[in-house]
Amino acid sequence: METSSDVPEPGAYLPPVPGPEVERYRLPSTRAIAIEWARWARIPSYTGLAVDRATLERVADAVMDPANPPPWAPYTAEERKDELPDHLWDAVHGYLIDHPDVDGTVDVRWRDGKRTFVVGIVGDPEPHRAPLARVAGSRVVVDRRPDRRRTQAELQAVAQRIDADDPQLAAAGLSVLMDWVPGLDEIEVQVTGGSDERFVADLLAARYGDAVSVVWLGPHRYVEPLRTFGSWTSAGRWVRVFFLLDPNGEKPGEARVAEESDERVVIALSGREPVSPFRTLIGGMQPRHADVELHDPVGGRLVIDASAGVPRLSLAQLGRPEPAPRLDVVQVKAAPAPRRRRAQVWFHGTSDDAVYEAMLPVEAPVDEEGDPVVMPAVRRDVLDAIRRDIAESGGWAPYAELKLSWADDVLVVEDDDQVLELAPGPDGLYEVRRLGPAGAPSQWVEVDPPLPDGPIDAETAVDLLSRVRERHPTQDLILERLDLEALHAARARAGDEAVRDALDDEIFERTDGRTVSLFLVFLRRLERDSSEDRGLDAGYLGDFVELAREEILVAVPDAGERILALLRAERDPEARGHLAAALGGLGHAPASRT
Repeated sequence: METSSDVPEPGAYLPPVPGPEVERYRLPSTRAIAIEWARWARIPSYTGLAVDRATLERVADAVMDPANPPPWAPYTAEERKDELPDHLWDAVHGYLIDHPDVDGTVDVRWRDGKRTFVVGIVGDPEPHRAPLARVAGSRVVVDRRPDRRRTQAELQAVAQRIDADDPQLAAAGLSVLMDWVPGLDEIEVQVTGGSDERFVADLLAARYGDAVSVVWLGPHRYVEPLRTFGSWTSAGRWVRVFFLLDPNGEKPGEARVAEESDERVVIALSGREPVSPFRTLIGGMQPRHADVELHDPVGGRLVIDASAGVPRLSLAQLGRPEPAPRLDVVQVKAAPAPRRRRAQVWFHGTSDDAVYEAMLPVEAPVDEEGDPVVMPAVRRDVLDAIRRDIAESGGWAPYAELKLSWADDVLVVEDDDQVLELAPGPDGLYEVRRLGPAGAPSQWVEVDPPLPDGPIDAETAVDLLSRVRERHPTQDLILERLDLEALHAARARAGDEAVRDALDDEIFERTDGRTVSLFLVFLRRLERDSSEDRGLDAGYLGDFVELAREEILVAVPDAGERILALLRAERDPEARGHLAAALGGLGHAPASRT
């Protein structure tokens, strides 16, 4: 059992650092744990660090040698001592600033056991190798980077596809972090999951072509080094250890009794560190504690921290207050169920078209913006349907990181950040507002107006769309249930402009593609003068023309004349430039006047 802790004394969590002279007691498994952890914590595909057996053995030597602090860092003793001279970063960048034609980039990687600047240059790198070597010596290598082959609009379209594909990638066991901002020549994706680097590279190449550069970080999102604890307390056979958790992505791991003998109790505590070349720099640490159960009370035995191999003192030995190792169960009288009304709700953690029957409070609380907070209560069969939908769609975390299971009449939800138990209330309903990622706001939306079962005909669709209060997701849920014939029939019946627009957008997206549909959305925005930023919206028109010129000309034959009319009336200089570019992209010549 692991949870956050509220013991106020920081000394309970911060162990003293023993010197090299202190005798260590090492578990036989510690070396194997260090080697397996370092294999992936070194991120060889990204950093360039070696992971051959001999190097990993030297990393384990450094982890277990008190002369090479800190203990659980994934480097050899020599790598720990390596530092880049402070002035080199500015010197290398200064050279690239003086040579803007090479469009240079700089990364820091490992080469031959040393931190090294890797400079990417467009064109022939050879003329720049000697000058950069004079600047940084052996601390720099110069490689050729590809010329710009794609427009920013093309790259943006690929980036949008990657975002949209996230559920499918998660279902394949892949966690994808995209590193791209407008202006870069390619999209780098950092991927964890998959059996090996070749499998991941081939899968993403099949989806996105060579616009994507794949960095495979390893098969797991997290690695589990042993981590230290500061002190402990006990009651009976239970022992509680106190430790600190890094707020920069670290998750709690496992606490276990690794060894129990007449002389000692060895407790192995692990942390789950994200496999990533970049970490945030949030200050401070999170106080935590974990409980383990022994065969017998501690008594006079040593309690040894397996990560450091040294005994830790108890709170009593430190002269600090001792909280109980197990939380007391406080019995509280169940509050009466609130007054509720029937409703339909949608949950962002399941597939987009899932709608559930629920009961909502008649008098709902409001959030900071004055909007009612959706607090659904559902029957067990509905909750089980939600559970299945989350599991089948990957939910808010990949399968390996999310577990949902029934324990009698309680649904237990576990992910990286929480263990959540949903039990029925006095009316037999389950309040599911808390269902979702830890720390996130409520993920529920009321579907208003409620949707009928089965297909929706044209007349019903127009009525429902005219009464939609929240566009997302209710409008999309209605439109998804209409076939193309019903969409056209509803369009002919619709009198409300907003309803016609929604139907038009859906019809164009299904028949001509999403890019054509978005082109019309932004064109309509400019024509009706409803744009909040005309320059930005006109720029998008040009992007869409670049992506789907032929499709736009077929679906919107008068697109050129409509953009020309906007251009003639436009006063915003930025918008005029973008509209002229879009017009040129269409190859439009004004219609002759007689």
